[in-house]
Amino acid sequence: MNKPVPDDTKVSVARLCTAAEKLLQETERLRRDVSGLNQRVQPIEHSVPGEDWVEQTPPERRVWRAVDALNIIMEARTNILNCEHQLSAIRARIDTIERDAISREEMKPGSRDSS
Repeated sequence: MNKPVPDDTKVSVARLCTAAEKLLQETERLRRDVSGLNQRVQPIEHSVPGEDWVEQTPPERRVWRAVDALNIIMEARTNILNCEHQLSAIRARIDTIERDAISREEMKPGSRDSS
């Protein structure tokens, strides 16, 4: 005895899934941007920025269920967490570069005389 799902519920689920898809697309764009930044901070030999990125084809449109939206949101959440981790590593590299620049400045001839 399955009750038919009201039309407004179907519309709401479809809107939720569309919003989840857009969120996932934005997190994928963010991941590409972070990857490009990572390449600028610490270039990897013989690689092209964004080379490791594989563009995903959008899923085939079908009848959406609320669980589909939740799965997409979880995937987007994972992308965001990965970006946060990668940004922390980039921040650490930038701090190291900054400290090394200060150390190099202190070692220059004449920099001790100005103190």
